[in-house]
Amino acid sequence: MKTNFNYARLMGVSFLLLIIFGFFGMAYVPISLYDYGSAAHTLTQVKANPQLLRYGILATVLMNASSLFLAIFTYRWLKKFSSTLAVSAALLLMTGAIISLVNELNNVSVLHFSQHSENLEMIALHLNLYQAGVFIATLFWGLWLLPVGYAFLHQSRWAKLIGILLIISGIGYMLDSLFYLLWYQKILVSDYTFLGEIIFTIWALFQRKSEFETNYNALPEKRFPANFLR
Repeated sequence: MKTNFNYARLMGVSFLLLIIFGFFGMAYVPISLYDYGSAAHTLTQVKANPQLLRYGILATVLMNASSLFLAIFTYRWLKKFSSTLAVSAALLLMTGAIISLVNELNNVSVLHFSQHSENLEMIALHLNLYQAGVFIATLFWGLWLLPVGYAFLHQSRWAKLIGILLIISGIGYMLDSLFYLLWYQKILVSDYTFLGEIIFTIWALFQRKSEFETNYNALPEKRFPANFLR
């Protein structure tokens, strides 16, 4: 059965929703309420505005729902070009979304302990677990951009720039994650490398072609086995 879905535009819509919900749920709300160095200060902030944390939890759940749809649409968009890249991108993004969804239970726990027992040790524990969970998910959010960016390198002219910027964005997320997980340092490289995602979202929203198209002769056959990328 032939469908008329424009997977590129659906990707763009999903990515746009991801950015909107993600900014609120994973940036604005934690910055407003959480002090990772002080459970007592966090308790005071959350008790003063518990509804904001509830909105943040909901926004993050919606962000990850958007991520799952984005993974599906990315797979459908890429699969004719390369099933390997399509499956890789979808699985990596889905993995990050699932980790992030499970990680939201730490926010639920912070809300619970702030409103009931006011147990500072448990609040501190779940704050640390939440922060670690974010950086674990961030690793996969960086990795999923690499196959998408690689695919763009095999389009013509200026579209290759999107591929390069997406790969840079992915590397930024990966560096953030690795520095935190290995050395407990927040370097936040991704704060300066996200341009590729913005351009990719805008590009996708205005695409007329539903699926990825390119010249297969551009594939680096000398470096890969014959059907590795097909």
